[in-house]
Amino acid sequence: MGPIAKIITGCGFALTIAVLFLIGQCEPVYAQGGIICAYGSQKYRQCCRESFGRHPNLGARARERDIDACMNADAPPKKK
Repeated sequence: MGPIAKIITGCGFALTIAVLFLIGQCEPVYAQGGIICAYGSQKYRQCCRESFGRHPNLGARARERDIDACMNADAPPKKK
């Protein structure tokens, strides 16, 4: 194998590793949002997808508050 072939092979290998690493970085958020947002009412699923789209790095409690705020945004005011 010549020196040019070794360089090309090395660059191809490095590029493959870099692409796989970048794909792996996006996977957890996509998987988590896909599982969590698959169940519930239509409004909940919509609010859940919007929450993951706007704030992909929220923790569990912050995500819950964000979804609850979206769910209650269009709710009519409660009577006393």
